[in-house]
Amino acid sequence: MVIDSFGGRVWKDGGPEISYVIAPSGPAKARVYAEQNSKASLTVVESPTTGEVVVALDEDQGAMVVTVDHHVHFTARNVRSRKDAVDVILMATSASGFLK
Repeated sequence: MVIDSFGGRVWKDGGPEISYVIAPSGPAKARVYAEQNSKASLTVVESPTTGEVVVALDEDQGAMVVTVDHHVHFTARNVRSRKDAVDVILMATSASGFLK
């Protein structure tokens, strides 16, 4: 997988469809998503290696948004299982690691 420095799209047949934006800073898109979608759950964790990881999960919509260290934003649709959710989180945190 190649990740460019601006944004793009990642998908696999039958799995989540992920779009991502890598930006210098700005609001955590996951927090904004959770504020705008009352059924979305919000989880925030801090890690010395990845920084702040914010995850908004909307099971009703099959969607999630992950923001890592305030500059890596992943938005996923077609998130149907726990494995899909883990895949999205791992991609986001891995992408963040490439930028450090």
